[in-house]
Amino acid sequence: MGVHGSFTTSTETAAVDPHLVGLVYVVYFVLALSGEILKNPALKLIGTAWYFVVAIALNVLLRPVDPGIAWVLLPTAAIGCLLQGVAILERSRAVQLRSFAVFGLFLFTLGYLVLRSTLLPSAIGVALTVGGLASSALIIPRLPIGAVAVAGLLGMLAEGSLAAWLIFAT
Repeated sequence: MGVHGSFTTSTETAAVDPHLVGLVYVVYFVLALSGEILKNPALKLIGTAWYFVVAIALNVLLRPVDPGIAWVLLPTAAIGCLLQGVAILERSRAVQLRSFAVFGLFLFTLGYLVLRSTLLPSAIGVALTVGGLASSALIIPRLPIGAVAVAGLLGMLAEGSLAAWLIFAT
């Protein structure tokens, strides 16, 4: 690893192919969207479990940037996935919002790692960080539905941009 947390030096490369990480992300998007469109709780749960696989792949990809911070991805994703699973099973909007707030911490951490990397564009890191902050704000009770929608949209756009970059631009 380079002095500034870069992915590569003349002797070191990323531990996982970025394209593969992007494809893992796409599988999550397909599962999540299919579960929502079909209103199928089992498919939603599978998508939620797959998101943890995404977190593991991102951890492996970004660990060279800052190993200590990269580990934060795993517990935040695990807690977010657990809460999301409970929200699906109990059909609880309140628990779902709490899961989004935890996923906001995940996105913020991911954004930080992307900003520090040399593989990914800083703009995606900024988008992930902003999306993470917006999602974390969902812990505030009685936010207007518009604020909830904007927070969700910011996170989705940032993650979609990251997945696309990993597949097509790396």
